[in-house]
Amino acid sequence: MKNRSSMTGSFDKIYTRPIIVDEDKLRYLSEMMEEKFGEVDYGIETIDGIQYKYGNLDDLLSYKNPDSRKIIKISIRGNKYKDGRSSLPELFMTIDDRSKSVLSCYIQLRYLDESDIMFFKSRVDNFVKDYSVWYWWMYKPVSIFALYCLLYTVIDVCFSWYLNKEYSLDINHNIILMASWMLICIGVTVFLIKRVLGYLFPGGGFLIGDQIKAMERRMTVRKWILGLITTVISGLIVAKLK
Repeated sequence: MKNRSSMTGSFDKIYTRPIIVDEDKLRYLSEMMEEKFGEVDYGIETIDGIQYKYGNLDDLLSYKNPDSRKIIKISIRGNKYKDGRSSLPELFMTIDDRSKSVLSCYIQLRYLDESDIMFFKSRVDNFVKDYSVWYWWMYKPVSIFALYCLLYTVIDVCFSWYLNKEYSLDINHNIILMASWMLICIGVTVFLIKRVLGYLFPGGGFLIGDQIKAMERRMTVRKWILGLITTVISGLIVAKLK
């Protein structure tokens, strides 16, 4: 039986960079945990609120993961000391779908040696940094706020310009019109950002089972839409330069 070091500590950290996790990334985490801990178990939470627990990663990876019950969170628990340990694990880590949560990853370490704490802190820091999606900056609060403002302004100005052109409204009516369209524009921008941009640039996900093909469909749609936008913008630029 191992004795605990006289110098033990605790650590916890929250990450918000969106991550899309596949089997290889989960195996990387699993091997890292199992290298240091005697017991490691896994759990998932699905979009319909059901939670499942697994004794090994292969059982978790066999989950079908359909759209109606897709995974929104994976948890990993590690117990280093098999004898006389508390009911709480020495390591607890969750990976969340950033589309459904305010965080993407959370790690908590309890009563571990300093070397173990630094080991896991460094590995998880690098995991989040290396495997976060390239558009992670879009999920920063300031970026989301800027997108709301931009889309709201564009939609509001377009509506106002069209109605003013058709009905020749004076300045007072324009002010009233701008205020009247505010709620509609806010609703439209919320829909566009949460649904359209969230679909094209997902804030997270677990590429297990059915969600592998579902993500491939998303990426195909994004490729076509971005290609169409690029073509239209290029055409307008060429037309202006002529």
